[in-house]
Amino acid sequence: MTLRASGLAPEQAIFDLALTLTAADHAAIADALSTLESKLSGLISLNTDERRSLNKMGEKSETFYRRTLVAMSDNAGLIPADVDVAEAQRDLAQLDLLCPHIGLAAWVQKLAFRSKRLARLNLARCAGAHANQGKHEFIRVILTRSFNPG
Repeated sequence: MTLRASGLAPEQAIFDLALTLTAADHAAIADALSTLESKLSGLISLNTDERRSLNKMGEKSETFYRRTLVAMSDNAGLIPADVDVAEAQRDLAQLDLLCPHIGLAAWVQKLAFRSKRLARLNLARCAGAHANQGKHEFIRVILTRSFNPG
């Protein structure tokens, strides 16, 4: 997808999204999204209250968590039996494998959102330009009839 602006002032520019999707393209996108949905069905969805109740985990916290897992593995005899270190390590490995995909999904979402905004902006500007053009034509006709009554 390319983005080209017409030679108008920025507030009047009509952006050419240069995106043409065929019916087959839309079907392929729908199939890909269905595949993602089925492959990621093990992920859970949390409501707002559940998300707020969780501890925040930034880069520093993640580093601490990774180091803690290594220390727990190295000192397995000191860890209570009800702490499943192996499960935590599997979760971390899955997170590491998913991270590149999550980044790509966020990038696609951002592009789609921006394209949607540009398309709506184009529609508004085109509609406004046509409305103004129609208004100017109406005024021209009225003025012409006023000064040339015959």
